[in-house]
Amino acid sequence: MSVSPGLSTPAQRVQEIIHDNEADKEISTASTASTDPSHPFSFMDLPTELRFMIYRICLARPKPILLYAPSPQPDAAQARNIAQQARRQQAQQQQQAQLAQQQQLQSQPVLILSEPERPTGPILPPPESTNSDPLTPALLRVSRTIYAEAKRILYNDNTLHIPLRDDTLQSLPQRTRSQLRHARISYHSDRETARSFGDAIRLGLRYCWGLQSATVVMPTWWMADPSGKMFAADFHCLFWLPRGCRVVLEGEANEQVRAVVEARARLAETADEKTWARLPYADR
Repeated sequence: MSVSPGLSTPAQRVQEIIHDNEADKEISTASTASTDPSHPFSFMDLPTELRFMIYRICLARPKPILLYAPSPQPDAAQARNIAQQARRQQAQQQQQAQLAQQQQLQSQPVLILSEPERPTGPILPPPESTNSDPLTPALLRVSRTIYAEAKRILYNDNTLHIPLRDDTLQSLPQRTRSQLRHARISYHSDRETARSFGDAIRLGLRYCWGLQSATVVMPTWWMADPSGKMFAADFHCLFWLPRGCRVVLEGEANEQVRAVVEARARLAETADEKTWARLPYADR
């Protein structure tokens, strides 16, 4: 049984799997009946191995995936309309601000201190580092039985990239988070984003109790830190990860950061339960 490399879409690959097995006595009758509209083919009559193969074609990819797809970029006409609307809104806001300022000056002077802008919104990875072959999640909505079988493939066989400053993982039910096996997360050396890295570990991946591996993508450039202790302190949050999770550093990391990761791996094997439970709260 083989999948033809020339077929690209999941539907075509699924059909290829079914037709390649028409000679098999176990499914030959079902395959023949599927061509007759009066006798629809029952997907659940397929052997379990074939059903799981189809689930993997539809829901599993070799590259890391995101929990949700970014919104598509608007075309040129839509972009112009959006820009015009934004300029009109900005002009209206400026007029309202000028009127409010004039009213304040007529009454009494008021000192307004503007707070520095902070970055908002999720930090997504570069497009080339994540999956571009679309999944078929609608398969999960066919029936309860298919949902129960295919959901494990979606979360067990994929590597999930966790965007920073995003609470999508926290919003998932605990039963779903526990099925996640492999995660990938990026670390940025600027202080504001580094705090988001810790939050993603403590508030999200901490509760993925079945997590087996966590890959941390290191930055291509680092802020100045001669001692390296500032960055190493950011990685102590890795002690919140499940004990059986293996941490992998991808890219360049200084000796202090690698020492924290190596210490975690060593304590995960040697520490008793009470000591391990206290490690996330230890003073470092």
